[in-house]
Amino acid sequence: MTERKIENQQSPLPIGKEVMEGLKTHIGKPITVQYVWYGVLSTNSETLKRVSDFTHIEIEGSSIPFIGSGSAIRMIVGQDGQVLYDNPLIPDDYDRRSDDSIDEMVRLTFGDEIATAGEKEREEHKRQWQQEQARLNQEAQSKSDRLIEEGEAHVKPELRDEWREYARANTQDFYSAAIVGVSNKVGKALSLGKSPEAAVNAIYKEGLTGFQAGCLARTVSHFHPRGEEFRQWWNRKYLTEEQTQEAKGVVNPAILTLSPKEES
Repeated sequence: MTERKIENQQSPLPIGKEVMEGLKTHIGKPITVQYVWYGVLSTNSETLKRVSDFTHIEIEGSSIPFIGSGSAIRMIVGQDGQVLYDNPLIPDDYDRRSDDSIDEMVRLTFGDEIATAGEKEREEHKRQWQQEQARLNQEAQSKSDRLIEEGEAHVKPELRDEWREYARANTQDFYSAAIVGVSNKVGKALSLGKSPEAAVNAIYKEGLTGFQAGCLARTVSHFHPRGEEFRQWWNRKYLTEEQTQEAKGVVNPAILTLSPKEES
């Protein structure tokens, strides 16, 4: 959906601190929230748990931004029917996602001071994350030789040169290095005779994304002497037996689009 600019539309007086304070008096009480979630108007009635000024509210089971990426609150009503918050600028099909477009709506709704403070806070978070990424990448690079050597002990002898090239290239950033690290752990477990299931269960605490898990499966399947056994077991988690037999590659759960596996 193309993001729309607000033209010839005046906001009421900016929603100020007094509205936030009024909302806080209803913490612990039932409220009804009317909000838009990626272009769909929705209503939720739950207990108000927390109010973070000008950013979001927390209700039982979820957090909803006043004005955020793809989502925004239109109205909050107390259990007695009193309107506690009302933003008529939020359209039924709100789906703003770019920083500039969201900043525009924040400025119209809450005023210049709140909008500018939010922009500065976002930029500071971005700067801090860039610094943290650089630190994490440097840390990954410092572990590169160790990760290469650890993994080399559990790869097919004829693929050791390929492994070293692969592992060197994928230990230059923290995201890829995490894949190499857990691949080593799974490979070691397989070399010790553990089943593919037991080997994978041991690294679930690593907190991999779906994409990283798929990369892990491809790495182990390709390099480890028991790689084909591992590949067949991995694919059976997501495919039918027939699909598993026909599949040539490794399923990546982050991009899986097949129908759920049917139970026999």
